[in-house]
Amino acid sequence: MAAPISGRDDEFRGTITALYREELGRDPDPGGMESFLNFARQGGTGEQIRRALHDSPEGVAFRNRPKPPRTPRIAVNGLSFITEDGSPWPWAMVTGFRDYERFLRGEDIGPLLQETSDAGGNGRRVFGAFDFGSPQAQRLYPREHPDYFARLPEFFALNAQFGLYVQFTAFADTQRSVPGAQQQRDHWAALCDTLRPIANVVLERVNEADAHDNRLDTDLPKPDGITASFGSNGAGANPPGPFWDYADLHPERPADLPKLLQSTTTLAFAIHGFPGFGGTQRATVASEPIGFADVAVPGRRVSDPSIAYLLGLGCRWGAGGTAHSDNGVQSVLLSPIQRACVEQFLRGVRG
Repeated sequence: MAAPISGRDDEFRGTITALYREELGRDPDPGGMESFLNFARQGGTGEQIRRALHDSPEGVAFRNRPKPPRTPRIAVNGLSFITEDGSPWPWAMVTGFRDYERFLRGEDIGPLLQETSDAGGNGRRVFGAFDFGSPQAQRLYPREHPDYFARLPEFFALNAQFGLYVQFTAFADTQRSVPGAQQQRDHWAALCDTLRPIANVVLERVNEADAHDNRLDTDLPKPDGITASFGSNGAGANPPGPFWDYADLHPERPADLPKLLQSTTTLAFAIHGFPGFGGTQRATVASEPIGFADVAVPGRRVSDPSIAYLLGLGCRWGAGGTAHSDNGVQSVLLSPIQRACVEQFLRGVRG
């Protein structure tokens, strides 16, 4: 019989501890450590120890334990967002206006979601109803899709697979996409009932209520059980009230570069107020700052990643921001220039 191996106990203990953590999710108890230490001294291998732990009832139970959701429900805590376990959650989203329309048409939006995750984003801003002015190609009228509400859980589940949340904007171009007070009330009620059980949703009532025929014709109640915003106004306008759980600011888009670099920092004034505006006094995001394009258009689009980083950094005066872009409006993959800008914006938001 071979003599026991000596002088390697520290090495054996380290290996046994690592294997316990990997296979059982915990450190070894004294009895287990002593048993496997003696086994190793007699020539037992690490692979044999791994197999014994792997095949044990505890090992099987550990592998089959319920996995925590990648997108736990989020809520507002003061001026910030947190997950339901209390962890901080920075708003670092990417525009994807046509995502749900494309999904309903049977297109594969997985590459878009993967791109957002790879770029450092944790969600996408999606329009639930819109008309971009070329109705045959770029519109989503819920009434034209009998499966509109039935497929929402599938859409959100797909985003959750990529670790993404969705800011779902219920109404845009409302006067065309969901016209009439009763139709708007019915749509809102059905939408909130469908979204309420979904964890990775944050809701926005309306996009830019003061522009582009987005306005609603009726009052809508704040939904129970969903983190929701009353909506946004156009670029440079104060967020509309009454404020719900969180608020949406669309910062101004000045052509002058020094002023542009300060545009997202105005979140501080949106939150805390200034003469003539009392402030939202709650978590507020820059959900549509100036966008990114392949060619800069002063006062509308920028194409410099270094500017994008500073704009993202300015969003830290609030609860975060959304990287807006030409390709994001169309829900197509980003060009190299827009990808670089989106990545730098998100890096600035996350700090």
